[in-house]
Amino acid sequence: MKKIFYSILAPLAVLSIMAGSLFKIMHYPGAVIFLTTGNILLILFMILQVSGDTSVESFDVILKKRVPYPFLLIGSIISIAGITMKIMHWPMSNITIIIGFGILIASCFIWIYNNLKKSQEQ
Repeated sequence: MKKIFYSILAPLAVLSIMAGSLFKIMHYPGAVIFLTTGNILLILFMILQVSGDTSVESFDVILKKRVPYPFLLIGSIISIAGITMKIMHWPMSNITIIIGFGILIASCFIWIYNNLKKSQEQ
């Protein structure tokens, strides 16, 4: 069931974003609806991907393994929202993009640090 849901949700999000981008470039009506729907579906897909692996582990193990993933998710959501705001010429888009990419960069550094720490322990 989960694979069927993912195989429908991801292509639908991509197609909606592509159609919305094309409509926006050609100045056709409905671009906002396509882009917003596609980005919401993409964010929903990312949330389901991150929260989908719910194995029973201790809290310490989860923190050691998955610390950057919630930050990556939050940074991705904020970045997608900022890029959508930029395409739509809405206010505060620059600040949203900077905050989103700042969180993404910080979480990438955390991920690299965790992997280096893990490789030194082995």
